[in-house]
Amino acid sequence: MAKRFVTLVITVSLLAGTVGIAAAAEDEFTTRGTRDNPGRWVAYFVAPVGWILDTFIAKPIGFVACVAPDLTGCTANDRRSLGMGSVGVEAPTSDE
Repeated sequence: MAKRFVTLVITVSLLAGTVGIAAAAEDEFTTRGTRDNPGRWVAYFVAPVGWILDTFIAKPIGFVACVAPDLTGCTANDRRSLGMGSVGVEAPTSDE
């Protein structure tokens, strides 16, 4: 008898919980597009600022640092990540 009661309590609690979830999902579906996330507006205006800072400040500093790799320790991977290819590195020569 106790096992049946525990099973009944678990089943009822699971069904009651899923009803609330289903109601929340239905509410979200019917109100979609009427409410907007304020974080989206912030990101909409902040993303171009980050792109401009990266393009006009960070990449030129990296380029200048990789022009003299002996002084700054810039590696070939660093140059590739900046889109510089093999700037500052001589091509290997053949001794043949």
